[in-house]
Amino acid sequence: MRSHLPHPVDRTFTNPEAVSDGVVDFSFNHTLVRPQLKRAALVVGVMCVIFSVGAAAGFPATDDGYLLLIMKELGPRGILSGYLDRPLVGWMWYGLANVAGAAFWPLAIFLNAIFWAAFGMLSAYLWARLFPRQSGYAPLVGCLSAAPVVLHVQMTTLTISSIGVLSAILCYSALLLILEYLQVGAPWRYVAALAFIVFGILLSEYGVCVALSIVVLLARGPRQDWDLQTLRRARRSALVILAVTAGSYVLYHFTSDNSYRPAMDPEAKLHSIRVIASFPMALVSRFWHATFGAYGALVENFHLNWGSKTLSLSLAFGCIFAWILVSNITESKEPLMESRSDIWTIGLAVLIGLVPIALMRPYWVSDRLREVEFGSRFYIPVMPLAACFTTLLLLLLVRLRFRLLVCGAIGLLVGFALLNEFWDAYRQQRTLQAVGALLRPYVKSSNGNILGVLSTEDLCFTDYVCTAKASTYWPKDLSKQFWLYKPSEALEHVGKRNECKGAQTIDAGIRSISRRGAVKEVLWVEMTDDRVTVEPYCYADQAAQSAVPRHDLALQAKQRELRTRN
Repeated sequence: MRSHLPHPVDRTFTNPEAVSDGVVDFSFNHTLVRPQLKRAALVVGVMCVIFSVGAAAGFPATDDGYLLLIMKELGPRGILSGYLDRPLVGWMWYGLANVAGAAFWPLAIFLNAIFWAAFGMLSAYLWARLFPRQSGYAPLVGCLSAAPVVLHVQMTTLTISSIGVLSAILCYSALLLILEYLQVGAPWRYVAALAFIVFGILLSEYGVCVALSIVVLLARGPRQDWDLQTLRRARRSALVILAVTAGSYVLYHFTSDNSYRPAMDPEAKLHSIRVIASFPMALVSRFWHATFGAYGALVENFHLNWGSKTLSLSLAFGCIFAWILVSNITESKEPLMESRSDIWTIGLAVLIGLVPIALMRPYWVSDRLREVEFGSRFYIPVMPLAACFTTLLLLLLVRLRFRLLVCGAIGLLVGFALLNEFWDAYRQQRTLQAVGALLRPYVKSSNGNILGVLSTEDLCFTDYVCTAKASTYWPKDLSKQFWLYKPSEALEHVGKRNECKGAQTIDAGIRSISRRGAVKEVLWVEMTDDRVTVEPYCYADQAAQSAVPRHDLALQAKQRELRTRN
């Protein structure tokens, strides 16, 4: 029978009053890790400042396109009908819009920073809670969990942070409350933890992934630190959480309408032979990407062009951020003493948390076009534990004298990625606003629907995002006559340019936003290195093409550079 003996005494992180007669109480001491959490708050705070500035400069960023369209065209009331798949989120945003009024979007940017800061700090605190002897590396864990490396959705305004991030915050808070309950008792912590899990899952399905990871952590537990009685209580808690998770998801499933997002319906996935056959490799691929693969890809894409001011500034900021990170890490003077079982428990928790993601998105991460930006949001539930696992293996594999050097290299890459994300959000939005300025006269002079087709795939995620970004500052009545496609989407809805079939009608939209009716004109937006031109979509319409005015625009950044980095 395996004995549950504590580690050798480490008086750095052990309460001295708990040592008596050779018996050590390794109960968690908040006072001893508080300085490390303050240092983590500084690192995470620097990142969230960049997130906020990027969200404001690149507004509307990432997936805020449909919320922007709903708010502009339908008003706050349209949120309720537009978010039937997440009714609790819809009511939350509706209340926020009514209270904030004209300040809704500035408040959304502020809340985005708050949520990401809380996410990073919860990750740092979870690290200190699970591995108090190595709590000096809490700033690194907080950095990795919120960095734009695995995730690329930090510079949004509200949608991602108040759905995925808030749901994860609630569920990880429940884990910390349960750990406190196992240590000091107080049943109110247990009840509050279950309430947090229920609310997190009812908010969005992201909470299910976190809850599954929590079940794994409690079922296995840090066995060398917990006595047998604590381990049994933890396992009973795991069973209760599993039951609460199942019940909460059933309630969420039957109170939400998935007709807006049929691809996310689990019933459709479980009946697909392709999904079942692809699941094992998709799961392994996603585990690798969340823990190490994304950092390897960042190293691969790390390049410096001395002729580019942007890349030079990104490198300079990367050096500054590396210094901030390293100077706030309290280096441990001892090797990693946690057992291999504890380390692989964290890895197993990450793997189980990724199971729903691998089922919903059954392809390898090597398909980079599908994984960047918006698609990376699915990793939010596992990022705190994935950051812990990455840090654990770093401490296990890297010698003591090289640890700070490796942490500095990570800080350099993260800082470089931070500023690059900022510039990309800014440039993409400014470029699409310029496109909108060119297309607006065509829409204004028409009494029907005008379709635009971009010549590049790199500026926006999908059609409704392209439309929202290009028509951000248009009047409501004018934007209702306009829709903008990417070239791949145009092939399906409009046809090929040389076939000249065009589009007689349009039936497009997102959630409660729709564009239906006859199409008056389809325009092609040709984007080159230093100019944008507008012409008819169909090649055969040469007479009309000669009559269409061409507009040139000096872009604020080279499109080729943007496409290369994306």
